[in-house]
Amino acid sequence: MRTRNTFVLVALLAAPVYAQAQEPTGSTGASTPTAASVFAPKFGTIDFGYRGSSFTGDEARYNRLRDLRDGGYATRFRLSKETETVALRAEATNVGYRDQRFYGGVEAIGRLKAAFEWSAFPLFQANANGLFTEAGKGTLTVSDSVQQGIQNGTLTQAQAMASSALPFDIRSRRDFANFNMTYTAARDVDVKVLVRNTMRNGSNLQAFNFGSSPGNMTVLDMGVPVDDRMTDVKTKLEWANRN
Repeated sequence: MRTRNTFVLVALLAAPVYAQAQEPTGSTGASTPTAASVFAPKFGTIDFGYRGSSFTGDEARYNRLRDLRDGGYATRFRLSKETETVALRAEATNVGYRDQRFYGGVEAIGRLKAAFEWSAFPLFQANANGLFTEAGKGTLTVSDSVQQGIQNGTLTQAQAMASSALPFDIRSRRDFANFNMTYTAARDVDVKVLVRNTMRNGSNLQAFNFGSSPGNMTVLDMGVPVDDRMTDVKTKLEWANRN
């Protein structure tokens, strides 16, 4: 597979800000800066731009575990803010694409610590052509005319594929969402909560055999619909004193 890529990137950086404290006006009538400066730290960054690519070969292999479609994108967003009592943090990566990620966290010193993360992981298995169409709710159908032609012997499988095959992608995606919180209800008591949700939907590549003998056996690769979800919830009350 020969691949040629072109990337155009624009980066924006929230730069540090400096401000000098001023001394009161002296006898000469001019203000002079003090030795110390008031410094506002860097609080965030974002990289954004347009992505374009061209290639020949297997698109599914090129984008197996990622999503490099053409178009505008924000690939890295970082924001943080801290005070003496509170720390905030937010992150986002590949916003709007199949491999996007979001994170947010807050910590109130000595009282609360919470974080939420959602990540998507794509799996692109194949570009395919087939006689099946998705009818919804995990149902695959074949047009009546194609079925009758093959059953009556007036249409071969090769002829049906040449005239009626439809292109489709065999791909799936897993989404992970996690929420984790620790709350200090009292000096010796912590309340902890963990919620984890996992989803997978799309199609999974599977092979099916048709025929009554090895000589007449036809192997057909198909995208079988997948739709799974699992949610775990855990809570804990923890007590500990000085001993």
